Amino acid sequence: MRRVCGYGLVCLGVVFVAGGCGGKKDSGDKTSDSSRTGTRTRSASDGPYPDLKRDKITQIVVSWGKYTIAIEQAAPFWRVTTPFKDNADPRMVEAVLRELDQVELGHEPVTTNPKGWKHYDLAPNQVVSLYVTYDGVKLPPLHIGAKKYARIGDKPGVYTRLHMNRYTFSRPPAVWRDRQLLRFAAAKATALEAVDQKGRRLVASRVAAPAPREKRRARAPDTWTLSQGKKLVGKLNQTIPNVIFRRLQILQAVDVATVDAAAAGVDKPRLTLIVHAGSKQYALLLGKTDGAHVYAQVRGSDRIWKLRARDVRPALRPLAAWSKPL
Repeated sequence: MRRVCGYGLVCLGVVFVAGGCGGKKDSGDKTSDSSRTGTRTRSASDGPYPDLKRDKITQIVVSWGKYTIAIEQAAPFWRVTTPFKDNADPRMVEAVLRELDQVELGHEPVTTNPKGWKHYDLAPNQVVSLYVTYDGVKLPPLHIGAKKYARIGDKPGVYTRLHMNRYTFSRPPAVWRDRQLLRFAAAKATALEAVDQKGRRLVASRVAAPAPREKRRARAPDTWTLSQGKKLVGKLNQTIPNVIFRRLQILQAVDVATVDAAAAGVDKPRLTLIVHAGSKQYALLLGKTDGAHVYAQVRGSDRIWKLRARDVRPALRPLAAWSKPL
């Protein structure tokens, strides 16, 4: 059956809410097809756990097994306060805040019997517990199980957990520490310098490749020219400084080392890598290796780090080998 609505349009058996044809969707419907977007689409009032805004989160405590890790906002940064005191890894903090941005639990509990917690991997010894301070208020802990379920505080209800990765929160303490060794503006870098234990030096001057016209295309390699060390190296293999330079931009340590400078070999480094960026220099001292790891120190800092040997292996070759393929 056809009918004509007030707007002069023909409606073919379609039911519209709030105004017939051309009417708006019911404002009480907070849910859309989240399977298309992979993001939360409901309002905070729909579920048992509040809708969190990252700018109002000031402390996060994560507890599981033998570990308790706490980070606090010290604007504009975050700091680890437990089990050690240090700057927090910005990438780790971003991953945690992203997960908290999308916390979503089912509207109704799947069970309210505490005897069933173990079945859902939610017994006290099975969960990762999150304690969030939000807008000055400590929220009830959110207990996350290995399966797709969670519970809140001491309440008996078990809820389906959506759009949240438990693994992000269950990383070991070392991962929460800021372990990036060098931070420099790559666009300002003009040269890469290397000095070996015998004092032999080479300096490769950098000409940055232009940015690709299309965003999806990979950037071309930079061009390097030896301004010092030509007799030692001969013809420079362009791959060597390109690889070392790229790795120095993202190089992360495994953890803080517990040895002194002499034991680590950074008092007499086997190799010193220096990035020249504008009027500043960023130097990394590489010391002894045990095969899997290399000790390192940033010039001007007392802290000694342990690196994965594979992350700096191209730099550990003799300087004369900068002419040979990797």
